[in-house]
Amino acid sequence: MAGGRPHSRARTTDGCAGSTAGRIPATSTCRQPSLIRARYCAAGFWYQHGTCDSNVGLIHSTGNPVRLRTTAQVLEETVRSRPVRAVLVAAAALLAGLAVGPAQAAPQPAGGPPVTWTGDFKGVNWSDGRADSNYETGRLVLSGFGGSEDYATVKATSTRILNAFHDTLGANTVRLPVNPATVNDPWWNTYKGTIDAATDLGMKVVLGYWEETPGGHHKGVVVNPANYVAMWNRVVQDYTNQPLVNFEPMNEPFGYADGVAKPPTCNTTINDDSVLGDPRLCWTDVAARWLKVHPSINVNRVVISGTGYNTNVKFVAADPRLAGTLLSYHVYDFFPGCGVTNPQAPNPTEVRQVYDHCTHTMSNEIGSDAEKRTIVDEFGEFMYGVNANGIPQKDGNGNWLPGPNYDVPGDLGTNPVGNPCSPDFHVNSFQAVTNYIHDKQLGAIYWPGLWQDSTGFPNGYAIAVTGKSTVDGSVVEQVNDQSGLDRLRYAWNLGNPVPLRSGVC
Repeated sequence: MAGGRPHSRARTTDGCAGSTAGRIPATSTCRQPSLIRARYCAAGFWYQHGTCDSNVGLIHSTGNPVRLRTTAQVLEETVRSRPVRAVLVAAAALLAGLAVGPAQAAPQPAGGPPVTWTGDFKGVNWSDGRADSNYETGRLVLSGFGGSEDYATVKATSTRILNAFHDTLGANTVRLPVNPATVNDPWWNTYKGTIDAATDLGMKVVLGYWEETPGGHHKGVVVNPANYVAMWNRVVQDYTNQPLVNFEPMNEPFGYADGVAKPPTCNTTINDDSVLGDPRLCWTDVAARWLKVHPSINVNRVVISGTGYNTNVKFVAADPRLAGTLLSYHVYDFFPGCGVTNPQAPNPTEVRQVYDHCTHTMSNEIGSDAEKRTIVDEFGEFMYGVNANGIPQKDGNGNWLPGPNYDVPGDLGTNPVGNPCSPDFHVNSFQAVTNYIHDKQLGAIYWPGLWQDSTGFPNGYAIAVTGKSTVDGSVVEQVNDQSGLDRLRYAWNLGNPVPLRSGVC
């Protein structure tokens, strides 16, 4: 999730002097208000250089920014072992932002019917249940599993859970994480049980790469290019002929240059996979490389993330090398434009403006030309009552407290499902996001559908909960906040706006 996904979510202003795009300078002490820090933890996010105390949900900065290589070092890697003339040509072309290609044209990615609508992607994310969510150095183990199961057990249990996602929520899509330690290992043959269960049920699957850097030290780039390439070669080999499986080359590639906030010239052709992890590359160049080396996959089955935290979709959509691909967008109330400056003490005027500001932000970051190709494959809100540290709480009977009431009506005189009068900015933001998805008929994959740790303790955004350490499929149907599900189904165009109560904002 963006939150929820314990990822590095420090996109918004974070109180760290000089901090941008999730990087914390070595000189910064990064002392955020505890509630804000706790919110990131509860949602499953981690700063790039921080850790989260699972008991109180506080983030503590540790500094140590990543040292970027120089342009000369990048060039050296790119052209290593080539003849001297080739080195000079490649260097000149890269510095000038020109494409460097092989003597003969490489196979082009397979085409397919143009994407004109993504609204049939109605899904949820299914996350690894550990504290770092899907950012794991080792193999991924989805919530509800222990890591010792065989293929048959994983497939049978996954079938029950996926059926519950469909029957209770209305989902027809599941987004699953992959990483090299999972795929380049015998565990992959077991992990595939979940993928195969989904496709056997006729559900769509989105397989996305999460970098293997836990503990909040996320770089937003490919960590090990050789392992990354081997991973995708195996995944593509196994699922090229399964049209329900879609491929997302990377989740939230915020470490790469994007041609906007980080201005290096884009449109460089990459011919050497060993440099895929270099942050001086543009994300669009890395994505174009993925398409080039996997020509057997129809481009309309490839989901390309927006730059940054999957936010600048418009920039990616404009790259002709990525024409015909699906596009991924992420939005949360702690991203700029969809929340408030100080969540600890929200300004009432700012709270009232959240709906309009968030709607404008989404429209601007996606762009009208890219709408028909865009899937919002991460968005979410609190589905639990939480304490001051943002940790889900239970009532005196041992039941999880519900989250906010997301069914608060809008202004009867303007938009019956918009400009809500709730004093809770979470409600206003979630209504803005779900209304926008509904109105534009975008594909939408909620973060997360299921994410709980080995004790059954859920992530604060999880829309489904079992309350058990072992998922059996029958209790996964529990939904903790019905109003949150109402909004999700409305986003999916599966339900009407909730009945309006009397009164005007």
